[in-house]
Amino acid sequence: MSDRIELPSIRDRDLRPILQHFGLIESLEEGALHCAFCGGLITWDNLGAILIEQGKLVLLCDLSECLDTANKEHPT
Repeated sequence: MSDRIELPSIRDRDLRPILQHFGLIESLEEGALHCAFCGGLITWDNLGAILIEQGKLVLLCDLSECLDTANKEHPT
């Protein structure tokens, strides 16, 4: 495999403060957050990506279709 991809990531211990900063912890824990692409429920177990769109934090689930769409619409 000769292709090289960039894989930005965040450590688990840094995720909670980021979500708390944006006021999303309570919504996540109450089951009130949904994937921006498929509308599926976001949980701690399936949180796949975080994007910033128009100054707003947007969460995506870990479905490959959603992550592929995000990659196409928001290339690094």
